[in-house]
Amino acid sequence: MFRSTTFTIQVTTALLMSGIQIGFQIYFPMWIQAIYQLPASVAGLAITPSPIMWLITSFFTGVLISKYVPKYITITVATIQGLFYLILVLSSFKVPVVWFYIIAGITGAGLGIVITMNTMLAQALVDEKNVGMASSMVTLGITLGQTLMTGILGLIFNLTVNHNLKLYPGLSLAHLNMAISTNSSIKIEDSVAIHKVLLNSFHNVFGTVLIIFIIIIILNLKDKQKMLSIK
Repeated sequence: MFRSTTFTIQVTTALLMSGIQIGFQIYFPMWIQAIYQLPASVAGLAITPSPIMWLITSFFTGVLISKYVPKYITITVATIQGLFYLILVLSSFKVPVVWFYIIAGITGAGLGIVITMNTMLAQALVDEKNVGMASSMVTLGITLGQTLMTGILGLIFNLTVNHNLKLYPGLSLAHLNMAISTNSSIKIEDSVAIHKVLLNSFHNVFGTVLIIFIIIIILNLKDKQKMLSIK
């Protein structure tokens, strides 16, 4: 199956897109709690537009594939999503909370199109007897993407936090934990410095996400597959 460049690209794209998914699901709520001091329930709701939009856009994937070359669909989706994540990377403390809901919805809409398309194309590119195996490979790519990026983004976040804490000798991880915890009744005097440390860490996480979008675009540009007949 992996002799087909297009098949390999579909599985790899699913892996990378799933890594992006796990990134915003973990760090959007953390960002909202730490920087805006909103309750965990409100912060958690920031990711709810994603599955809703995923469900809606997945119904239109078949129509899109029948009209456009698959790689251009993926490139367009990755470009649009990347532009919205660029807002987060360049943001200050003043970016409205509603942007997190909007970006979550855009992310879910893109995932609904691309991940569904990855599965459909992978099945169409193999013999009928290998359809089940092709679907399993896409599922494996999705799972690996989430697992790997959980570790990679977590590493980037922690390294950035530890590096920035050295710039503020009076701060510790305990202070950061209190800042993230909205249940904490302890007043933190140097909240500006804490927010700078956390915001810089979030910026690096989503800067990595932008790099993943670029990789997805470059990867799909190398796909020479044209239109496919999907039944």
